[in-house]
Amino acid sequence: MGMELCDTILYNGKIVTVDDDFSIAEAVAIGNGKFLRIGGNDEIRALAGPNTREIDLDNSMVVPGFIDTHPHVIHEGELLPTSIPLSGLSSIESIKKLIAENVKKTPPGEWLVTMPLGEPPYYHNHNVPSVILKEKRYPTRWDLDEVSPNNPVYISSPMSKSPSTAVLNSYGLKLMNVTKDTPSKQDGVEIVKDAETREPNGQLHGMQMLSQFSPFYWKLASMLPQPTFEELLEGVKQIMKERSEAGITSVYECHLTYTKDLLLAKRLWEKGELPMRIYFAYEVDKKKSLEEIESWMQNLAHATGSGFGDDRLKIGGITVSIDGMASFGAALMNKPYLTWDGGQTKGEMSIPLEKLKQIAVLAARNDLRFNCCVSGDRSADITLEVFEETNKEIPIKDKRWLIQHIIIPGHENIQKCKELGVVITTCSNIEWGRGKKEYVDRLGDWGYIERTVPFRDWLDAGVVVAQSTDFGPYEPMFTIWNSLKRIDGRTGKSLMTPHKKISREEAIRLYTINGAKVLFWEDKLGSIEPGKLADLVVLEKDILTCPVDEIKDTKVLLTMIEGEVVYEKS
Repeated sequence: MGMELCDTILYNGKIVTVDDDFSIAEAVAIGNGKFLRIGGNDEIRALAGPNTREIDLDNSMVVPGFIDTHPHVIHEGELLPTSIPLSGLSSIESIKKLIAENVKKTPPGEWLVTMPLGEPPYYHNHNVPSVILKEKRYPTRWDLDEVSPNNPVYISSPMSKSPSTAVLNSYGLKLMNVTKDTPSKQDGVEIVKDAETREPNGQLHGMQMLSQFSPFYWKLASMLPQPTFEELLEGVKQIMKERSEAGITSVYECHLTYTKDLLLAKRLWEKGELPMRIYFAYEVDKKKSLEEIESWMQNLAHATGSGFGDDRLKIGGITVSIDGMASFGAALMNKPYLTWDGGQTKGEMSIPLEKLKQIAVLAARNDLRFNCCVSGDRSADITLEVFEETNKEIPIKDKRWLIQHIIIPGHENIQKCKELGVVITTCSNIEWGRGKKEYVDRLGDWGYIERTVPFRDWLDAGVVVAQSTDFGPYEPMFTIWNSLKRIDGRTGKSLMTPHKKISREEAIRLYTINGAKVLFWEDKLGSIEPGKLADLVVLEKDILTCPVDEIKDTKVLLTMIEGEVVYEKS
């Protein structure tokens, strides 16, 4: 190794390699975008040349770049251009004031859309306005009319927060043809009416953007302003910048992902402005006929096998979403559970079973890695039954077929995953966001809370399982902390059980090398080893030894991709 190849040296730190032995070193040398050598301070600093940048870590910790295997980075970026944030507002008057300010900048007749009430990402207090609003109630159409009589206003609802309350002003209700005579129930949405006059007050329960079964919701969605491509691009760049500052260096965009989303990533890639690596999988349009889907697959030569692309943007595989969220009664469960409006359901599949089976076989024939996104325990059972049947016809064991989002797997599910070589992406933060309120109060006392996101069971079975965030708190430090504590965000109580308990070392592996294995990138990413791409994160604290509650507040000091600094704390 010539010294001229050594561009950067980080020394006097704790280099957590995440190699097979989880080795710890003092220093690391980087050249031509790769890790060159890891070792002691003297050994590594001796490699420095006249142009080598040397960074004194001052005992800081270095870990491989974090890999989020289900983040919705692109989708979050797409929401930014047209949604006014309400975070931090604590009264209807303050909401009205903000809307009035935006009305001044908006031509009459054009929509004003806001983010949900409360604090992102999970909006725990959204459905308890007495907690977050001084007036102790939701805004009504008449509140909004005072400041926006000539522009339709839509205060959106958060995803998966029952009863998913949104608010329209009078102009918005008029565009939706909602009047005093409109039935209170519309396609799964409840139109709230004044008790005396029966006039709709503007509040709408069940306005859930992930519900594919509500024509009422999608009629409204079709009216809302559509940002330009350039606005979308700027939104995605902003979200990616935030993720880089949190230490995320690679993401798997694999759910609700269509050509437009790929085009946004591709445009940033073309401009050399991608601050992270993206592995992209296409969502199957389930509304199309099997013949159309087969023809589409046959034109995806670039997405076969382990994917196609370079080290910054890669494309591979397809995804089918099997069901929806339990929060609005769409998760397919083995046991009946409560809907947001007090009814009972077991959920439903969003695709006929026979069609799912045929798509799986077509994916295997076309060498396309098949991802299934599931929410309920029954949908997980069905997915693995489909995988088993497909495997009998066309072997899939070395193809890393994937189950995304799986929350409550049974013991047999886990064993089948091991036998079939199925890999898993899941999200322990979902328990922080939904906790006992959903997994006991909503789903019933069937013991689900004992085994929600059971990392211990997955790891003990030898299944490759990776961490993700899925529209929740995106910071890896928060996520690692919560994977070790399993806190219910509403109550502050721990929901930890033996099925979930993992070590700090395992929590880091879930976010690094295991993510790389899910993405077929483990030969290049996920650990700090010679020859691998130099993606790393410098942390202000030693998260292997500090008090566990300090992990969530640990700051990222520096993020590197391929040896280039994409974020450095000033």
